[in-house]
Amino acid sequence: MHPDDIAEIFPRVSIGTPGRIIYQPVLLACLEDGRLFLEVHRDVYERKPDPQLAVERLAQERGVAAQLDWGKVQEVLLRKTGLAIEVGRR
Repeated sequence: MHPDDIAEIFPRVSIGTPGRIIYQPVLLACLEDGRLFLEVHRDVYERKPDPQLAVERLAQERGVAAQLDWGKVQEVLLRKTGLAIEVGRR
């Protein structure tokens, strides 16, 4: 979670509240204004397939594959900084 999200949720959650952890090292966000962001984390548990294939699948599912700048996507995939980077063609 983003630190700002944690700060917002923290006061509303009691100790002992059950939660669910979702392990997703590749995230693709499609904003309402058309911007596309890719976030890639190192796959520390080696539980997911090739990150390139994960991006391709996510882009196809969301119908945005043609809108991605695949050169920027490759940079994000190589760096794996865990930061959301804009990767859309604009």
